[in-house]
Amino acid sequence: MAAEKEKKPNIFVRIGRWFKATALELKKVTWPKFGEVMKKFGIVLGVVMFFFVVLLVMDVVLGIGYGALVGRYNWWQFWSLGG
Repeated sequence: MAAEKEKKPNIFVRIGRWFKATALELKKVTWPKFGEVMKKFGIVLGVVMFFFVVLLVMDVVLGIGYGALVGRYNWWQFWSLGG
């Protein structure tokens, strides 16, 4: 005859096993120290700010070039406060 099918555990039992396995894996993790996190955060913040400035300068230069190309304004008018 046909072999009996193994019955799956209850959904709550499976969820409980998952949480237990997750907790065991998290105990194995080597968490970084606060100083190490702050150092890496500073590096990331510095790189982001660097590229922000680079893109800002590129945007201004290309905007001035485009405006001069289509005759919207001259380059010195870009910096005047009166518009």
